[in-house]
Amino acid sequence: TIRRPPRSTLFPYTTLFRSIANLLKQLKRAIDSSCYEIQTTDGRAKVIGIKDYKSNLRLENEPIPIELFENIVLESFNSDKNTTRPNWLKIIFNKINELTEYQNVIDKSLLISTCIKVNSKHIGSKDFSPKLLSNIEHNSIKKSVEKAHEETMELISGNHLQHFIDNKKITESARESTLLAVDNFLTDFGYNGSYDKFPQYFKELVNINSQKYQSDYKHIIDTIFRKALEIFKEKLKNNLQ
Repeated sequence: TIRRPPRSTLFPYTTLFRSIANLLKQLKRAIDSSCYEIQTTDGRAKVIGIKDYKSNLRLENEPIPIELFENIVLESFNSDKNTTRPNWLKIIFNKINELTEYQNVIDKSLLISTCIKVNSKHIGSKDFSPKLLSNIEHNSIKKSVEKAHEETMELISGNHLQHFIDNKKITESARESTLLAVDNFLTDFGYNGSYDKFPQYFKELVNINSQKYQSDYKHIIDTIFRKALEIFKEKLKNNLQ
């Protein structure tokens, strides 16, 4: 059964999104601690690692490549998944400092977004203790979810679904049903934190048998729904920052 209560009673944030918001606060609090320092270089905020490095900055070197930095963040996370966020940052900066061919400073927004990206893949209900949010926080997250939902629908409708229409893989009538199915899916995921299998959202709107679905729609629905989920998570993460 599709879980779809009225919007007026929809839970405005899920464990995942509440955890991302908490993680963001923890990272910013750690960066603002006395261990770190923020400098502005070329108009962008740079985080200097542990202040002991300040006398040996390598600003003349090339910035660390993003892919390499992401690997460092992931390796640091996997080295001790139970560590505190401040300790995680220390491990990251210690690894960066060992790479003497690169700068030992990191763009602040890159640091935060990469940490959230890595940690978000491992978030579960046991990772963060639930807490009551203030009305301000509650409304802020609710607005972030709503905005991410709207932005995702615009991109799916204008870009990704149009690709299938242009290639005559889907009809205009099926397009409207697909958009509504995606909208229902995002409602379940974004407001309730759970969702049904992708085909159910489409089949409840279009009366087709399983064979017809497999041959004509499965690839399209899987592709569109996975892309919608990817976009929604990214948009929400950006909106919460």
